[in-house]
Amino acid sequence: MEKFKQSEYLPIFLLVGIFILCIPFFWLHQGLLTIDTGRELYIPSRMLSGELLYRDILNIYGAFAYQLNAVLFGIFGERIETLYSFGLLNSLLIVLSVFFISREFFDKTVSFLFGLLTITIPVFTPYLFNTNLPYSYSFVYSLSTFLLSVLFLIKFEKTKQIKFSYLSSFFIGFSIASKLEFSLFILVIAFILIQNKLTIKQLLFNSVSFAIMPIISYGILLIQGVKISDFISKMIRKFKFYTLQENMIMMTL
Repeated sequence: MEKFKQSEYLPIFLLVGIFILCIPFFWLHQGLLTIDTGRELYIPSRMLSGELLYRDILNIYGAFAYQLNAVLFGIFGERIETLYSFGLLNSLLIVLSVFFISREFFDKTVSFLFGLLTITIPVFTPYLFNTNLPYSYSFVYSLSTFLLSVLFLIKFEKTKQIKFSYLSSFFIGFSIASKLEFSLFILVIAFILIQNKLTIKQLLFNSVSFAIMPIISYGILLIQGVKISDFISKMIRKFKFYTLQENMIMMTL
């Protein structure tokens, strides 16, 4: 028993156990369906009915999150339980990613506390900004894949194993396919890859790994009939929307 307590796996088992114990107490008691969370339900539903992102449906985020949720609706049914259940799996991925990233720098106890803090604050909070039934699935899907990209980049920097650089590039591509704001992390990856003097072939493989998910995601839209002009016009509307928000905030100060 003492040997088990000293095991590297004990903090992971504890985090997963605490996570599972919290589920019955918070099941569907998160998010606000009367406002923005409701958008996360009706956009995938409209996609299943044949409408297209950026052409028929106003969307200020990346495409992948809604495409994934539409697939989940198609498989498991158009129910709030479908998205909430997958949101829980994604939240667990966030918690474990935080733990493993912390573990690269701290001991098991501190890393466990970081994981526990993640469960307590962003995951199982009854308010709108949670990761199970969130304000935006685009953000939480991007967050989980961004954390995986960070984790594998750290492992690459420590071990110099090229496979970790490919995984880091792949997951940041995944992240950007849902939320473009995470694209700035590409500069960090590029800096570390160049600093490590990767060959042209290795840099090319990293570029391909990065491009896989965005090409699949937006390629599907192009095949469906969405034009590049549709996407550009929605991004312009997004910029105007955020500018209007900033002006309204400044007026209240």
